[in-house]
Amino acid sequence: GAVLEVQYSPRYFGALQEQRTIVASDIQMDGLTRELADYLTARGIRSVLAVSIRREGKPIGMLALAATGEPRHWKMDEQNFCASLADLTALAVETDRRRLAERELRKSLGNLQLFFSQSLDGFFFMMLDEPIRWGRDVDQEAVLDYVFQHQHMIKVNEALLKQYGASAEQFLGSTPHDLFVHDLAHGRDLWRRMFDAGRIHVESDERRLDGSRMWVEGDYICFYDAEGRITGHFGIQRDVTERKQAEEVLSRFNQRLKLLQRTDRAILGAHSIEDIANAAAEHVHELVPCRRASVVVFDGAAEFGRIVGLRTSGDTAAKVGSEVPLRVFGSLDDLRQGRAQLISNAEQVAGEDVVRRLQKEGIKSFVNIPLVADGALIGTLNLGSDKVAAFSAEHVEIAQEVGNSLAVAIRHAQLNRQIERHASELEQRVAEG
Repeated sequence: GAVLEVQYSPRYFGALQEQRTIVASDIQMDGLTRELADYLTARGIRSVLAVSIRREGKPIGMLALAATGEPRHWKMDEQNFCASLADLTALAVETDRRRLAERELRKSLGNLQLFFSQSLDGFFFMMLDEPIRWGRDVDQEAVLDYVFQHQHMIKVNEALLKQYGASAEQFLGSTPHDLFVHDLAHGRDLWRRMFDAGRIHVESDERRLDGSRMWVEGDYICFYDAEGRITGHFGIQRDVTERKQAEEVLSRFNQRLKLLQRTDRAILGAHSIEDIANAAAEHVHELVPCRRASVVVFDGAAEFGRIVGLRTSGDTAAKVGSEVPLRVFGSLDDLRQGRAQLISNAEQVAGEDVVRRLQKEGIKSFVNIPLVADGALIGTLNLGSDKVAAFSAEHVEIAQEVGNSLAVAIRHAQLNRQIERHASELEQRVAEG
């Protein structure tokens, strides 16, 4: 349990740093052991044979043999035997150190595997069949061609499999080409950016195994060999589809509000019924993609409506002022109650010349939005598309919002026109009286 402090015996310990063996027949006379003379003499020691115990060429301790009584001249075979004991001791120390290191490594790997398997984020390793060099001095397109066919998923956790809706058997072995077959240009751009920087944090548009869209946010880090070649990469990612969908809905809603406000200003800024209707027809396509938009005003006493506004991107026989039979708008009772008439496939509607004319002009689906003001059905806002089932529930809802503003503006214009007519008639009577 005794301790020898290096600072009090610098020559002795310095010699063990520089040479393998210290051979001292008489500690009092030897220059290297004289610093330890008091310590050794107190213990009856007269001669010392010390050999350093080394690991990786550096001393980690010493093995010492001591003799009492008369000075002892240490024989060469004794020195060799002591050196062998020191080597065996070094080997035992190294073996024990490695055993402890392996135990810690197994523990760490166990913790890593536990974390890997139970994490809520997706983890994976993708490795290349052969390392690749990357830089400005290589044909990067050719390298990416190789990578997209020869880099494979070799390890994944359950969270990643859940993201893609796949089993381990289905997903292991996947290549970048498999993952981005829906958009190879996007995938190659991600790999190029990762190889350029060695790592990347990115949101990417991907596909589940069933083909459904998925947005992921992830961090990806390249692996390199001793020559600086890329051997593969590690990734950790999370499914952010719900967040991206919410952001897209919010963005569409904000855009929708801006366009509705612009449409309202255009409608309210017009004065005549025709100007109001044309303003609505001109702006509604910004909110609801359509090939044709028209506004028809009903005459309550007649069986026809009159086109007062029209916008179309194709040829049409319809024109402002044309009359349209009310029966083509479906159930007027439904329209009076604010229910739109949606025709997803115009081919399913038969018997009306107007509908047949729409089909000939390329209109494959249409929707009629009721214009209701003061509880009365005063007309319709009509949208047509050259695609089957072009109008979603959201499109119909937006068109109804436009229709509400349009109905109020048309009703006001009608009332103003009636007031102007009555005023004119009154003036004429006064003049005649």
